[in-house]
Amino acid sequence: ELPSQGLILQVMHAAMCCFIFGFVPPLRPSIVISLQLPGYEGPCCLAGCNIQGCQGNRLEWVAASSSSSSSSSGSGRALRLVAPHHKNSSRAQTQPLTYILPPEITCLLEYHISIGRGIMLAERRRGRGMAESVNGRLFCNKVGGPVGKYCMSTIWNRTVLPQGVTLPPRVARSVHVTGVRTAAAAAAATNGAQAFEAGGTFAMGNSSAMWDKVYDRGHSGRQVDKAIDLLRGARGEVMAKLSQQQQQQHQTAGQVAALAASAASAERVEGPTA
Repeated sequence: ELPSQGLILQVMHAAMCCFIFGFVPPLRPSIVISLQLPGYEGPCCLAGCNIQGCQGNRLEWVAASSSSSSSSSGSGRALRLVAPHHKNSSRAQTQPLTYILPPEITCLLEYHISIGRGIMLAERRRGRGMAESVNGRLFCNKVGGPVGKYCMSTIWNRTVLPQGVTLPPRVARSVHVTGVRTAAAAAAATNGAQAFEAGGTFAMGNSSAMWDKVYDRGHSGRQVDKAIDLLRGARGEVMAKLSQQQQQQHQTAGQVAALAASAASAERVEGPTA
């Protein structure tokens, strides 16, 4: 028995949302909707692409490393994302964004690629002839065409909002950045935090300065905390110096008083001079 259209759509929508929050540094929705199937050999689907031989933003099946946890259950293979078109592609001199997807996304995508997508397009093809418009795209809409930006927003809201969470993609990026930065700071994982910043900012098309300014909701608070700690330390040094100065003044006053008392005592013994 074939799976229902509802189940197929739920799996596809969950896979799409996983690219934006939870399992990888949040991708731009424009990258998610432009992904093409593993094995696609046609031209890049993005208008205006001037990269010679470009096959677009896509997924590729690769052999799973024996030390990797990114393979789907029992398949011995993993999915690699390759995105030559991303926000920083011009500044990165066409260096593609590429990494192995975690198993949570891979298992959903494997079901979508091997089962769900074909059933969905077969249903749409009957009497409509619209399946060809997908042109190798990984994700498609209900009528068999490519997913647009507005459709991606609708998919996100319908998948996330029923869980009782109001979390627009922009806020999801803030939650991601703030959460991981806070966890890294709490664990004092300096080297790990630096590696996270380097990879995460590239994947999200940002910079560390942009994270500070826009996405990291706890950044300003942590900076103030640092300032307070510095003030606490500085205040301690000042108070220590003041205490030392007071002790020196007391010692000097005591020495002066002792000398004065000694002089007065000597004068009383010897009597006044003529």
